[in-house]
Amino acid sequence: MFLSTKCHICKCSSVLEFLEADNRKYFLCENCEFIFVPKQFWVSKTEEKLRYEQHRNNSNDKGYIEFLSQITEPIKKFIQEGSHGIDYGCGPNSVLSDMLIKAKMHMTQYDPFFYPKFPNHRFDFLLSTETFEHFQNPLKEIRNISSIVHSQGLIGIMTSFWQKDIFIKNWHYRRDKTHICFYTLRTFEYIADIFQFEILYTDKNRIVIFKKK
Repeated sequence: MFLSTKCHICKCSSVLEFLEADNRKYFLCENCEFIFVPKQFWVSKTEEKLRYEQHRNNSNDKGYIEFLSQITEPIKKFIQEGSHGIDYGCGPNSVLSDMLIKAKMHMTQYDPFFYPKFPNHRFDFLLSTETFEHFQNPLKEIRNISSIVHSQGLIGIMTSFWQKDIFIKNWHYRRDKTHICFYTLRTFEYIADIFQFEILYTDKNRIVIFKKK
C-alpha cells in the first residue's frame, strides 16, 4: 500500500514503507528507487556535526587515498590541468583537494559545518564524496550544486548505491544515523533527466559523473 508521502526526487506517489530497522523507518519510491528516512528520525545538527568531527581522514592514509581514487581517477580523464574545482561537503579536512592539487588542479572547499561560506562564482568541476546520503533536501542541494558549475562543467558524486539484499541485511551504510538518503543508478538517471545532465561515467556501484549542459 502506497503512503501519502511523495518521493523527494521524482515527486511520484509510489512510495512504500520499505523497512523498519535501526529505530527508524525507510521509505522507498518504486518509480526511481530512491530510499529516504522520514524527518522525525533525523539526528540533530549538533549530533550530525559531532559525527563528522570523529572522522580521522588524512593525506597519509593510503587506504583512504585509494578509496577516493575511485572518483579522482575517472574525473581526471575529463578535465584539464589547471581546472578549477570544488570539494562540496568536504568535512573538516579535504584530502580530496590535496590529491587534486597534486594533479595540478585549483581547489576550493565548501562544507555547511566547516567551510560554510557558499561560493559566489562557478567552477569547472565539482566533487561531492560521501555527501549525497546526508542531504535533507536532495533536489535543493543539487540545484545549489548546479548553480556553481559552469555550463559543460562536471559534477562527480560518490555515494554507495543500495541493493535490496544488502540493504535489508545489517548494511553498515544504512546504520549510520546521519545517512538519510540512498540511491541507485536509476535514481541518478532520474536526477540527470530533471536537471538535464548527461551521465559521462558510472561504475554502477558508487560513482556517477554528470556533465552539465
